[in-house]
Amino acid sequence: MDAYRNIWGKCLNRLQEIGKELQYPTVQALVQEINTSYSNALPGLPRVEVPFLCVVNPTFGSSVLDVLEEELGDTNEQLEGVAPRCHIAHLHPFDALNLMSGMKALVSGFVDSDSEKVKRRAATSLAPYDISYLKAWYKASLNGEESHASPRPKLLILLHDFEQFEPSVLQDMLYICSLHVSEMPFVIVALLSSPASSSYMHISFSRATLSLLRIRYLSLPAGTRILETVFSELFFHPEFNPIVVFGPEFASFIADYFARYNSSFQGLISILQLAFMKHLTSHPLGLIAHDTPSQDQFGGLPQLDTLLKRLPHQNQSQPGSSSKSTRHQLATKLSVVDDARNHFTQRATRLRLAFHTLKIVQSYMESQGYKGIWDRGDRSGSVVSTMIGMLENRSGAEVKLLAGNIRKLQTSQLEELLMQLYTFFELLSPEQRVAEEDSRTKIVLLRSRLPATGTSNAEIQTVIGKDLGDWFTQRMSDYVVPLDRGLLWDVWYTGRAPFPLELINPSFRASMIAALLRPTEYTLALNRTNEEPSPVSLWELPDTSILFRRYLDSGKMINVYDWFESFQLVLETQRKKSKKAPSGKGASPTKARGKGKGKRQEVEDNEETEVQWRIEVQARFVRALQELDYLGFIKHTGRKADHVLRTVFDVGDS
Repeated sequence: MDAYRNIWGKCLNRLQEIGKELQYPTVQALVQEINTSYSNALPGLPRVEVPFLCVVNPTFGSSVLDVLEEELGDTNEQLEGVAPRCHIAHLHPFDALNLMSGMKALVSGFVDSDSEKVKRRAATSLAPYDISYLKAWYKASLNGEESHASPRPKLLILLHDFEQFEPSVLQDMLYICSLHVSEMPFVIVALLSSPASSSYMHISFSRATLSLLRIRYLSLPAGTRILETVFSELFFHPEFNPIVVFGPEFASFIADYFARYNSSFQGLISILQLAFMKHLTSHPLGLIAHDTPSQDQFGGLPQLDTLLKRLPHQNQSQPGSSSKSTRHQLATKLSVVDDARNHFTQRATRLRLAFHTLKIVQSYMESQGYKGIWDRGDRSGSVVSTMIGMLENRSGAEVKLLAGNIRKLQTSQLEELLMQLYTFFELLSPEQRVAEEDSRTKIVLLRSRLPATGTSNAEIQTVIGKDLGDWFTQRMSDYVVPLDRGLLWDVWYTGRAPFPLELINPSFRASMIAALLRPTEYTLALNRTNEEPSPVSLWELPDTSILFRRYLDSGKMINVYDWFESFQLVLETQRKKSKKAPSGKGASPTKARGKGKGKRQEVEDNEETEVQWRIEVQARFVRALQELDYLGFIKHTGRKADHVLRTVFDVGDS
């Protein structure tokens, strides 16, 4: 789990950066619209319109509003006194169940965020839902700073889950805001979850309400672009090492799941997190994925024997060898793990460099009008399919096509392509630049052999184009190698392992029935213990399992009283088995004159115990029955009050 937290924490930070980069253009457009919302209004309008910005596409959820708020805060800090400031209030659907609660949430969203500047006395204040209260607060917050050189701060209203608001309530709130927009510059940003935003706005709101708004639509990135960006920036970026690389089976399933079922960015993060967790926690050597534990840490772990069996065979210590020699041998073996990790990292880095080299060539070919490898309509021509193909070591067709196009380039085109490749290698880290010194030298040599600008030499051009195409083909052949080779490769690479589908699509019915029928085995499997489950009698099971066993023996309709009687018989057996035999050695002698009184007291105690036992049995039965009812195994019928219906049949193991 420590290895998982370290690796996933690193990848999660990277994913959050990717999400911000994808949202950044839309957020910048939002900031621009907010800053100029009252400076670019059309002249001659009968009334001042309320700027209403609709952010379309639910891919990123409400995170775009958080990024917007963060960007506005950064802008205010960097350009204080120049850029207009914003007061921000968040409004959710459950805040506006009616007009009074909605206006109260709107007013308090602004006032409470600035409670330190404006002190409120309840005895002399307006109602918390009165728009005049917000107007008074806004005037007090200006502090006489309003001028033509310093624009008034905007009152930014962020509407989460816009389609879930009650349209009639929201229409009244918009109307109230429009009455005071000349004194309070409201700007509304609505997050819509439907791409067909314009139709929803025109269907849900009246024309009178729409005439009060100046609506603008902005869209976020969506579709395969998000998946391609995440894969290329997380697993195929030359400067980022995710430590664990997903194999083609994992990548194919994630791409298919994203395209078919859940195309949201948060859903993609969740499925990646599950994949990392499953691989690192289920692999017997997952604890060495991030780093190698020290000798003292590794000495008491059961994974040490598994690791030693996987390492190359070395001379074992003799029976008479000292502990110092044994520790030295263990340190040598652990250093082999570090070497294996470095070797895998180098091969994975070379694969990433090969992908980006192919990406540069492909992008340039598309800009020059050549047919590329990603311009086909089917899935086989997508960026993700190329990544999966490189993991499977089957990118020969794409490389052959691009190499053939390179050989057709003119002198000026070769110069541009070589310049882009040279820039890519120059921007690498110092360590990678040293490792790619041969490639940089080859590119510099080819550039030096090009004819001077303005001259043409078909023979030299053909030779250089052929040499560049051959270099590209050889580089891709050397760098695109299978990652499932080498020592301990399965620690950092999932290979051909299938994606753990049960983590995102578990069989609830089978799991519940297995847990009720065999609770001991289910608990051992859940705790991942290696203990062998011992045979368990019916009376040793929990109450719900006992009742479920009797449930399986009944017909379609169950008589609750008969069900209780069969349950009571099992509990009687449980009571007898668990009852300890009394010992007569410690009993005090009873005097003759008190014998009759003692027997009566014993009978009364036994009767009281039996009453308590019957009450306990009834309580345990009702509780177990309610648990089965909660799980959906029974259905109540109005025909017979003392009967229930079964909902589950054909259980294989009863």
